[in-house]
Amino acid sequence: MMSSQDISQQFLALINQQQPFILPAYWDYPALFDAIMYQLLCDDRGRMEAYQAVIQRHVNGKKVVDIGAGATLPLTLMSVAAGAEHVYAIECNETAVIQAQQLLNAQQLNDKVTIIQGYSTAVELPEKVDICLSEIIGNISSSEGVLTILQDAKRFLRPDAQMIPLKCLTKIAPIALPPLYQNHFLTTLKAHYDTLITTLNTEKITINRFEFYNFPASHLLANPHLFEEIDFTQALQTESRRNDTFHITQQNELQGFLLWIELNVDAQHLIYSFATTPFTTPHVFKATCWTPIYIPCAPIPVRPDDCLQVQYYIHNRPDKINPDYQINVKIQRNNQIIHDFEINSVY
Repeated sequence: MMSSQDISQQFLALINQQQPFILPAYWDYPALFDAIMYQLLCDDRGRMEAYQAVIQRHVNGKKVVDIGAGATLPLTLMSVAAGAEHVYAIECNETAVIQAQQLLNAQQLNDKVTIIQGYSTAVELPEKVDICLSEIIGNISSSEGVLTILQDAKRFLRPDAQMIPLKCLTKIAPIALPPLYQNHFLTTLKAHYDTLITTLNTEKITINRFEFYNFPASHLLANPHLFEEIDFTQALQTESRRNDTFHITQQNELQGFLLWIELNVDAQHLIYSFATTPFTTPHVFKATCWTPIYIPCAPIPVRPDDCLQVQYYIHNRPDKINPDYQINVKIQRNNQIIHDFEINSVY
């Protein structure tokens, strides 16, 4: 197996070829979040540049909590470089904590950064802070548990504290599949994670959604709509329902739904994973570590003027912070319901 850095570079080169391809959403699961994915995060230029610009703008002289700081402390170190008074870096992974502490020792930054090991929902800070900094947004905004985690994190904050990121939207549209690209590299990558799942010997990993790279907008069957909106400055609700209606614009097969994020790191800096029209936000960055998510259904022929009556349900089970997603669909043609089905994407 190649090094994680080599795999990351080859993966990014494949994305740049603009060929549509999919992978099971392995990286939705912390147990499968390995050195390869961590390297992809670090190599995501759009994501890193957007966060750096926002951090430079807001953290000077401030006390910061960084939730999910990681082994190389990228956002923590950006904050220190931008003049943060102190950063409390929370990280739950013991190996990552050891590596992060070694990094701080080497850079002589222990007076500027305190590493706290544990889940942010189970630790305390010695004082209130001015800024909550995190990068725990999923390919679907809420899929990594951000609603539960950041609602709890508000207890760390002073009354006038700032949230970075500020807001995240998840968009959704019905789709038909384009021809999909496959090569030896993708086959090898899938085999690596399938073997890892087998090695872990866990029944808790049931992957039922897919990451979709280079999806062509021509295969959207209707205009995109809002799936969820998360404003991190407000109280965060872990359950929601939303009714929606799509009007089909082309004759094709409905084969599922595509979901993607638009993340406001602050009011002026936006990161997106997919777009159909230009943005008006001043500073816009394309992400590579965040990708659209494909939730499949059995193929159903549709035609222009068909109407999809849809209900979205986002809910958390008591023992999990990662939500389940349910999409109820009724296809209406000439005022008659011709199909009625339910899609469940369970964590």
